[in-house]
Amino acid sequence: MRGSDFRKKRRFPVDSPTGLATPNDGIMTIRVGRCTNQSETGIQVLVAEPIEVDTFVEFQVREPKIHGCGTVRYCRRTVDGWAIGILVGDFRESARRPTDSVASLTIPDRHGVESIKVVQCLNWSENGTQVLIAEPIEVDTFVKLQVREPKINETGKVRYCRQTANGYAVGLRFAA
Repeated sequence: MRGSDFRKKRRFPVDSPTGLATPNDGIMTIRVGRCTNQSETGIQVLVAEPIEVDTFVEFQVREPKIHGCGTVRYCRRTVDGWAIGILVGDFRESARRPTDSVASLTIPDRHGVESIKVVQCLNWSENGTQVLIAEPIEVDTFVKLQVREPKINETGKVRYCRQTANGYAVGLRFAA
């Protein structure tokens, strides 16, 4: 049942400034809140305005230093604002940096024939990036990304592809 609390992992109290980024029509909306607790599988953040359940979010907790992304599982009104429960799908090793660069993405089809698409790079880190593209890309596809500034020339694996009002937000994890 949605909104019920069937946690199997122990939560630990935290009190740390936290940044949340949510995609909104292909543009990341930044919110500031406070992480109030964490577990191996999620975090709770107190924010001023509600965030819709099932919204994909990226987050950065100051202390302990945690970066990641996940899905909002609940949004509950409290005396101090809104308690947002985030089921974490990916704890990141490095912070994402916003950018608005044009990039080229080389995508193979089922037969290995490559096509080059012009994409907008929305953010990046040492381990991956998020791009905006006009057409969907299948998850687990390996692609080649070239960005002029910041200089990126990497092969990556598509981790997610979510439709937005401006196209598809695609998360890439760079191959090691």
